[in-house]
Amino acid sequence: ATSFRTSTSALPWALTRSTTSSHQMKCSEPPCFSIPACRTCLEDNVCCNYLGRCGFSFFEKHRAPLMAFAAFLSFVAVVFQVVPVVSLSTRTQTMKSTAWVEAESPDYHFWIGISGVVWESNTNSSVSRNTRWSDVNCDRTYDNRDNSDENEDDCNTCRRAALGSVTTVIMSLVTSIPQLMTDIQRSHPEGDLNCQKILGVVTGIMGFVTTLAAINTFVIDCRENLTTTDPNGNSITYKWGPSLVLLTLATFAKLLDVVVHLVLPVPSRDTVEKMKVEDGPTKPNAKDVQMVAVPDAKPSGSV
Repeated sequence: ATSFRTSTSALPWALTRSTTSSHQMKCSEPPCFSIPACRTCLEDNVCCNYLGRCGFSFFEKHRAPLMAFAAFLSFVAVVFQVVPVVSLSTRTQTMKSTAWVEAESPDYHFWIGISGVVWESNTNSSVSRNTRWSDVNCDRTYDNRDNSDENEDDCNTCRRAALGSVTTVIMSLVTSIPQLMTDIQRSHPEGDLNCQKILGVVTGIMGFVTTLAAINTFVIDCRENLTTTDPNGNSITYKWGPSLVLLTLATFAKLLDVVVHLVLPVPSRDTVEKMKVEDGPTKPNAKDVQMVAVPDAKPSGSV
């Protein structure tokens, strides 16, 4: 029998096979692309190809830093949007720390959010109240006040706006996560697809429009229409709270992320293949090489 030896150092390049490649690691197509109809609908059609080609070649040369900047924007937006979600809590201290609107008069301090209202006496901190919007009775609150009918309407309007913003705040955070993942995916030419660009644009626009509408509704119906005097008749001064400020910043960060996706074109398949050829084959690691048996030049033993 002829003896055989298996030495990776002696194997010619043509006889070695790598079980993984850098291209496969960077570019993982969606599983549904194995279905021709799915690829046609989401990737290879006139609309997708047109949107994918939109952009400027200048940004293609700076793809990595550009998409790193976009990923940073998306990450900051996610962090900022956690605060408004936390404001859904009904704990007094959390509502005060994450208020959407803060108000103050000589005698009282108010914290207004989408879960309820907290008010506290400036002269005696032990005198305070935490009221959920679902438990607020605007009719009873303004029974003995001047312009009670008008104040009741404003209170009910703010109540509806606050409760209606709950779903929008949650969905705004949810849509930021796929936007962040798309930014990372598009940072490599091999991983860039038409559907990735479309996903980044669509989720960004949806998040921007819905969140901006919720902010606008809350500001108009709550911030600008609330009563201007406290129970003692003193003037109340209003200002934006942490949740409203951070949510607004996160909303415009989404819009800027959409702009980044639009100006960066998706490389054609020919361009990607050309880049792979220019980079040359990647030498596999020892653990990725499948051992190939090679006959010894000088067989020992007899047949």
